[in-house]
Amino acid sequence: MAVLHSLFLSLKSALDWYEHQDFAGGLLRLNVSLVAAGDPAAVIPDNFNYLSQSEADSLLEKDQAELKLISCFQLVSAAEGWLKHDFQSKVRGVQQGSASPLVADFKSIYNGAGNEMKHVDVDRDILEAWKKHYRSQPLADLIGRFRVSMKFRHWVAHGRFWGPSSLGRIVTQYEPALVYGEIASLFNHLTGLPEGFQWQ
Repeated sequence: MAVLHSLFLSLKSALDWYEHQDFAGGLLRLNVSLVAAGDPAAVIPDNFNYLSQSEADSLLEKDQAELKLISCFQLVSAAEGWLKHDFQSKVRGVQQGSASPLVADFKSIYNGAGNEMKHVDVDRDILEAWKKHYRSQPLADLIGRFRVSMKFRHWVAHGRFWGPSSLGRIVTQYEPALVYGEIASLFNHLTGLPEGFQWQ
């Protein structure tokens, strides 16, 4: 499936970005310890020069936790983008009278949204339509886990203004590999259905 534009995010590229940043953070951590040991060749950002080893370690731990939050946010956002992209592709590709019940429902949702994708809601519209047309416990469970991650994405996107206790999972349990695996499981399940969900 062709992507909309060069900035459209695949799940793989979002996970790769996390792994690259994690690797860079590991190199920074190594260089901080080398500078502390007196290695004149090690290079670190200026603000680390004024920190004790314990202060530097604490800052790096906070950076690592923030990287995981932002990476999980990116993964869920990318997944929402693919759900909308697949929805739009199906709506645009439907021929009069040839649509499956799911795609006919998608078309009805789209028409009800004034033919504006910005008014189509991933949770209320797209996921509910998949659940309605493919009633199975495995799909319900996969969508349920994704909805928990969507609450997390909403929390991050809105500045973490409220406490994270309503997220359905402890914040520290949001690991990029776990979130990627849950999304991939949902998408692979949808891919196996007759309408052939497509993603990258």
